[in-house]
Amino acid sequence: MRLKQLSFEQLAGLHPKLDVNIKVTSQLIYTAKYEDFSPAGLERMLLLYPIHVIRQRNDDNVYDVVAGLRQYELLCVFHALQNVENSQHSTKFLQTIQVIEHDKLAARQIHELASCDIAGSALLFSLGTKVVAQLEIIKNSLEPKIVEQFPKFNSGRRMADRGS
Repeated sequence: MRLKQLSFEQLAGLHPKLDVNIKVTSQLIYTAKYEDFSPAGLERMLLLYPIHVIRQRNDDNVYDVVAGLRQYELLCVFHALQNVENSQHSTKFLQTIQVIEHDKLAARQIHELASCDIAGSALLFSLGTKVVAQLEIIKNSLEPKIVEQFPKFNSGRRMADRGS
């Protein structure tokens, strides 16, 4: 494993050996939506929790995502919306991101890495049943410049929104 800088365009998508169950469950367990992050906030989160990739066999310059599935999903949404709103944004965020590159992985290793990402992230990042109260505690312990990077903290009503 090694840290590597890649452009967003070098990410081909989820690894083809990830089964349908992993692809579906990676999107179900998180309440975070695109609107909950500013571009700078998402950029910081990707530095803290990098996407894991493996180089495609047929192209040395293209990579498949094997873990950090939710981060990758949010990154894709960000890029899709940035392209739609391109005229409104003068600053381009997240054109290049830091990833963790894995060397050759067997299909079983790819599956295990993605499965651990899904199962472990849900446990590690879950706030339990008192989400709003816990988000309020977190908000009150942070500097305003950090809170600004995560719009979800702007109001109690937004913090209570669990999504659908």
